[in-house]
Amino acid sequence: MFFYDANTDRILSSSGIPDSLTLADGTALFGSSGLFNIINSGIDVFASAGYYTVNSGISQPPSGQIEDIDARVISYSGSYVNITQTFIPIVEEVPPVITQRQMRLWLYDNGTTASGIEVLLNNISGVDTREKALIEWEYANEIERFHPLVLEIGSGLGLTSGDLNTAFI
Repeated sequence: MFFYDANTDRILSSSGIPDSLTLADGTALFGSSGLFNIINSGIDVFASAGYYTVNSGISQPPSGQIEDIDARVISYSGSYVNITQTFIPIVEEVPPVITQRQMRLWLYDNGTTASGIEVLLNNISGVDTREKALIEWEYANEIERFHPLVLEIGSGLGLTSGDLNTAFI
Protein backbone atom coordinates (compact mmCIF):
# COMPACT_ATOMS: atom_id res chain seq x y z
CA MET A 1 0.00 0.00 0.00
CA PHE A 2 1.31 3.45 -0.92
CA PHE A 3 0.50 6.91 0.35
CA TYR A 4 1.03 10.31 -1.19
CA ASP A 5 2.35 13.09 1.06
CA ALA A 6 0.98 16.27 -0.50
CA ASN A 7 3.08 18.35 1.92
CA THR A 8 6.39 17.11 0.50
CA ASP A 9 5.26 15.70 -2.90
CA ARG A 10 6.61 12.28 -1.90
CA ILE A 11 5.22 8.79 -2.32
CA LEU A 12 5.51 6.71 0.84
CA SER A 13 5.09 3.02 1.51
CA SER A 14 3.09 2.08 4.58
CA SER A 15 6.38 1.84 6.49
CA GLY A 16 7.02 5.51 5.64
CA ILE A 17 3.96 6.82 7.48
CA PRO A 18 5.01 9.36 10.13
CA ASP A 19 4.59 8.57 13.84
CA SER A 20 2.55 11.71 14.46
CA LEU A 21 0.35 14.10 12.51
CA THR A 22 -1.47 17.32 13.12
CA LEU A 23 -4.75 17.46 11.24
CA ALA A 24 -6.18 20.56 9.59
CA ASP A 25 -8.45 21.13 12.61
CA GLY A 26 -5.45 21.03 14.99
CA THR A 27 -6.06 17.49 16.28
CA ALA A 28 -2.80 15.67 17.03
CA LEU A 29 -2.42 11.96 16.26
CA PHE A 30 0.43 9.82 17.59
CA GLY A 31 1.73 6.31 16.87
CA SER A 32 2.11 4.85 13.39
CA SER A 33 -0.16 1.86 14.14
CA GLY A 34 -2.96 4.23 15.17
CA LEU A 35 -2.51 6.26 12.02
CA PHE A 36 -2.51 3.12 9.90
CA ASN A 37 -5.79 2.03 11.57
CA ILE A 38 -7.33 5.40 10.74
CA ILE A 39 -6.32 4.97 7.09
CA ASN A 40 -7.67 1.44 6.91
CA SER A 41 -10.97 2.46 8.47
CA GLY A 42 -11.62 4.79 5.53
CA ILE A 43 -11.82 7.93 7.66
CA ASP A 44 -10.83 11.03 5.70
CA VAL A 45 -8.94 12.66 8.59
CA PHE A 46 -5.62 11.40 7.28
CA ALA A 47 -6.20 13.28 4.02
CA SER A 48 -6.90 16.46 5.97
CA ALA A 49 -3.26 16.31 7.11
CA GLY A 50 -2.10 16.03 3.50
CA TYR A 51 -1.71 12.23 3.29
CA TYR A 52 -3.72 10.40 0.66
CA THR A 53 -4.09 6.72 -0.08
CA VAL A 54 -2.82 5.92 -3.58
CA ASN A 55 -5.45 4.17 -5.71
CA SER A 56 -3.31 3.48 -8.75
CA GLY A 57 -0.30 4.47 -10.75
CA ILE A 58 2.72 3.60 -8.63
CA SER A 59 5.26 1.43 -10.39
CA GLN A 60 8.99 0.92 -10.35
CA PRO A 61 10.84 2.56 -13.23
CA PRO A 62 11.98 0.29 -16.05
CA SER A 63 15.66 -0.58 -16.07
CA GLY A 64 17.82 2.40 -17.08
CA GLN A 65 15.06 4.95 -16.42
CA ILE A 66 13.94 7.29 -13.65
CA GLU A 67 10.67 9.03 -12.92
CA ASP A 68 10.28 12.54 -14.32
CA ILE A 69 8.86 14.13 -11.17
CA ASP A 70 7.93 17.33 -13.05
CA ALA A 71 5.68 15.29 -15.36
CA ARG A 72 3.89 13.46 -12.51
CA VAL A 73 0.12 13.96 -12.67
CA ILE A 74 -1.87 13.64 -9.44
CA SER A 75 -5.65 13.63 -9.37
CA TYR A 76 -7.45 13.76 -6.03
CA SER A 77 -10.67 11.92 -5.21
CA GLY A 78 -11.59 12.43 -1.57
CA SER A 79 -8.90 10.80 0.54
CA TYR A 80 -7.48 8.96 -2.47
CA VAL A 81 -5.16 9.94 -5.29
CA ASN A 82 -4.39 8.52 -8.70
CA ILE A 83 -0.85 9.09 -9.84
CA THR A 84 0.33 9.01 -13.45
CA GLN A 85 4.08 8.58 -13.71
CA THR A 86 6.33 9.34 -16.66
CA PHE A 87 9.72 7.67 -16.94
CA ILE A 88 12.71 9.01 -18.84
CA PRO A 89 16.06 7.41 -19.71
CA ILE A 90 18.97 7.97 -17.39
CA VAL A 91 21.45 9.97 -19.41
CA GLU A 92 25.04 9.20 -18.62
CA GLU A 93 27.45 12.08 -18.93
CA VAL A 94 30.20 11.37 -21.42
CA PRO A 95 33.61 12.20 -19.94
CA PRO A 96 35.73 14.45 -22.16
CA VAL A 97 38.79 12.16 -21.88
CA ILE A 98 39.70 8.55 -21.16
CA THR A 99 43.07 6.82 -20.89
CA GLN A 100 44.79 5.28 -23.88
CA ARG A 101 44.41 1.90 -22.18
CA GLN A 102 40.63 2.34 -21.81
CA MET A 103 40.25 3.22 -25.48
CA ARG A 104 42.40 0.36 -26.73
CA LEU A 105 40.60 -2.17 -24.54
CA TRP A 106 37.21 -0.86 -25.67
CA LEU A 107 38.27 -1.11 -29.32
CA TYR A 108 39.57 -4.65 -28.79
CA ASP A 109 36.37 -5.69 -26.96
CA ASN A 110 34.42 -4.34 -29.93
CA GLY A 111 36.39 -6.19 -32.59
CA THR A 112 39.26 -3.86 -33.49
CA THR A 113 42.83 -4.99 -32.86
CA ALA A 114 45.85 -2.75 -32.38
CA SER A 115 47.13 -3.83 -35.80
CA GLY A 116 43.78 -2.83 -37.31
CA ILE A 117 44.23 0.70 -35.95
CA GLU A 118 47.81 0.83 -37.30
CA VAL A 119 46.57 -0.15 -40.76
CA LEU A 120 43.94 2.58 -40.56
CA LEU A 121 46.50 5.18 -39.46
CA ASN A 122 49.04 4.09 -42.08
CA ASN A 123 46.42 4.81 -44.75
CA ILE A 124 46.20 8.49 -43.82
CA SER A 125 47.34 10.58 -46.78
CA GLY A 126 50.26 12.97 -46.35
CA VAL A 127 53.49 11.92 -44.67
CA ASP A 128 53.42 14.64 -41.98
CA THR A 129 49.75 14.07 -41.15
CA ARG A 130 50.24 10.29 -41.01
CA GLU A 131 53.38 10.48 -38.82
CA LYS A 132 51.73 12.93 -36.41
CA ALA A 133 48.67 10.68 -36.19
CA LEU A 134 50.87 7.65 -35.43
CA ILE A 135 52.74 9.61 -32.75
CA GLU A 136 49.45 10.89 -31.26
CA TRP A 137 48.01 7.40 -31.15
CA GLU A 138 51.12 5.75 -29.75
CA TYR A 139 52.15 8.30 -27.11
CA ALA A 140 49.10 10.26 -25.98
CA ASN A 141 48.35 9.67 -22.29
CA GLU A 142 44.70 10.60 -22.74
CA ILE A 143 42.23 10.24 -25.55
CA GLU A 144 40.01 13.30 -26.04
CA ARG A 145 36.45 12.54 -27.11
CA PHE A 146 36.34 15.21 -29.82
CA HIS A 147 39.98 15.13 -30.93
CA PRO A 148 40.16 15.09 -34.76
CA LEU A 149 42.14 11.83 -34.69
CA VAL A 150 39.46 10.11 -32.58
CA LEU A 151 36.80 11.30 -35.01
CA GLU A 152 38.92 10.08 -37.95
CA ILE A 153 39.49 6.65 -36.39
CA GLY A 154 35.80 6.39 -35.52
CA SER A 155 34.80 7.27 -39.07
CA GLY A 156 37.35 4.84 -40.53
CA LEU A 157 35.95 2.03 -38.36
CA GLY A 158 32.35 2.91 -39.21
CA LEU A 159 31.56 3.94 -35.65
CA THR A 160 28.70 6.32 -34.92
CA SER A 161 28.90 9.23 -32.49
CA GLY A 162 26.91 7.09 -30.06
CA ASP A 163 29.43 4.26 -30.42
CA LEU A 164 32.25 6.64 -29.55
CA ASN A 165 30.29 7.98 -26.58
CA THR A 166 29.94 4.41 -25.34
CA ALA A 167 33.70 4.02 -25.48
CA PHE A 168 34.05 6.98 -23.12
CA ILE A 169 31.43 5.89 -20.58
